[in-house]
Amino acid sequence: MENIRIEKIEAKKSSTGRAYLTVATDKGKFGVWDNKIIAIMQIGRSYDVEIEEKNGFKTIKKAEPSLSITEEKIPARTYPGKDLTTMYVSYAKDIFIAMLPAAKEKELALIEVMKLAIEIVKLARGEFENGN
Repeated sequence: MENIRIEKIEAKKSSTGRAYLTVATDKGKFGVWDNKIIAIMQIGRSYDVEIEEKNGFKTIKKAEPSLSITEEKIPARTYPGKDLTTMYVSYAKDIFIAMLPAAKEKELALIEVMKLAIEIVKLARGEFENGN
């Protein structure tokens, strides 16, 4: 297993329409296709991972949060002004991942599930901002 630290996460779609992530780390870019691994990935966290390299692509096949005692503290998040887009996108991703099993069972299109996740975040944000 190799230790990596996540610096950036991007949601992507394969040419066949399958959703996956690319994660930029302190040791390069990797693809993540496994939903269980996708669900635990967080920017700024360290993971012990197993990497598979095939046809020039590097894919994370196994990942566990790093329990290293020497791991540096994760810096507190700061948000410039009122631009909280990154935070809302993260919430929508978390909701989307939580909804995937039910969506597959009901054969819903992934784009519709993502739209619903975004609407849930917008609704929650509106409720909190209006003090309801």
